[in-house]
Amino acid sequence: MEFIIIAILLLGIILYLNYKKKLRLKKEEKERIRIAEEKKRLEELDRLHDRQRQELNPFLSKIAEFNELFEKFKSQPKYISNFEIFNFKKETVHYYNSIKSKKYKHLPSFETSIKKINSFKYTYERIESMVNSRNKNFIDSEIKNTDSLLSDVEGKSLDTQQRKAVIIDEDNQLVIAGAGSGKTTTIAGKVKYLTTIQNINPQSILLISFTRKAADEMRHRIYNKMDIDIPVKTFNKLGLDVIAQVNNLKPSIYEANGKSHLERISSFIDHAKESEEYYSLLLDFISYYLKPYKDIAEFETDAEHNNYLNEQKLEGYKMVEKSRSNGQVLHYRERLKSQEEVFIANFLFRNGVNYEYEEKYRYKTASKQFGQYKPDFYLPDYNVYIEHFGVDENWNVPDWFNCKDGRSAKEVYNEGIEWKRQESLGAVWEALPQLPQSLYDKLFKKEWVVYAKSPFGKPEHVIEYLVRYINPVTNYHLKAI
Repeated sequence: MEFIIIAILLLGIILYLNYKKKLRLKKEEKERIRIAEEKKRLEELDRLHDRQRQELNPFLSKIAEFNELFEKFKSQPKYISNFEIFNFKKETVHYYNSIKSKKYKHLPSFETSIKKINSFKYTYERIESMVNSRNKNFIDSEIKNTDSLLSDVEGKSLDTQQRKAVIIDEDNQLVIAGAGSGKTTTIAGKVKYLTTIQNINPQSILLISFTRKAADEMRHRIYNKMDIDIPVKTFNKLGLDVIAQVNNLKPSIYEANGKSHLERISSFIDHAKESEEYYSLLLDFISYYLKPYKDIAEFETDAEHNNYLNEQKLEGYKMVEKSRSNGQVLHYRERLKSQEEVFIANFLFRNGVNYEYEEKYRYKTASKQFGQYKPDFYLPDYNVYIEHFGVDENWNVPDWFNCKDGRSAKEVYNEGIEWKRQESLGAVWEALPQLPQSLYDKLFKKEWVVYAKSPFGKPEHVIEYLVRYINPVTNYHLKAI
């Protein structure tokens, strides 16, 4: 019995060991297969990576080609314009397109090439900012290099702003400058710079002006003072030359000063009179909206305001007659000092109200502090004075108005207003017992409003008139709102 038990135990042990061996062999076979498959996968992955690297290798030479082109592009001895940047990117975009969708960052043993590709993509995507930074450095350097050249333009030395305008060669360049600030000298300096430093053929440069007088002056100054023969034309002359060249025939020019022109205008006006409503609107447009209005508060300096006014023709529609000492009689349109005064003058003229502009006040007001008072407008038929003040509804003045003796600009200006009020109150008390009914009917029953709108329907400006009719009872304030 004992032998049977021992035999059974030995058989069980043998069977267990055999089972364990089979499990081990099976596990070893599975591991061998896994290792073989992993080896095969890695070999395939290596072949894939090799293939990807081989596909990218030709591009690495293109990166070197691009870098060479970009360095050459940046090293031009000139200001690089936006259009030139656009063209460069357009000509080299195939480099970028061939790599932007490629996957390469995972590739082993490719670190140096990965850095090159990343650097290329970074550069291409930031070409504009990199060239703009380069342009700033170029401007600073070129200002120093051209100091001698630009210190003698028509016998004058250009300032820093003018030199930047000369050196910057952008596709579109807007230079804003007032009268007498050296615009023509700056243009002459740019011509000198382009022809001398940039070696541009003068016949490849075209200067355009609005008037023939300005064009002739510009050409005379550049030709006589710098010995540069360059075409200078008006817009009309350029258009005429283009039409003549295309059609091989010079077109006839419309004569704007002839009899036929006057007859045409006369016919237009006669036709406009057929509609009372249209004719009234036409007269309103000519009187109030023909010239662009810019509010006094929009200017930043007194010089800017004066330059703007100089560019405007501040004339009303009233004709003035003046006799010279030799007996000659001159007739000219009345000249005023501000846009608002033009509006007021044209309003009075438009409504048939007789007025005098800046006539001396009929009572003596001159003192050590103030000169003789000259109200803006005097209505002799009614003994009424109209004074326009450059203030807003809160009696504030623009920031650029002058301060004085520690007082703010508002205090100084309003002191003058109060002086005018006090001077006129005492005098008009006796002269104007009450507002004339005829003037009341002519003006108060009309809209005393100048509220212009742009073609888009948005308010373009609001002009405020402080019109004072002074009598013992009250001050009348009429204003456009």
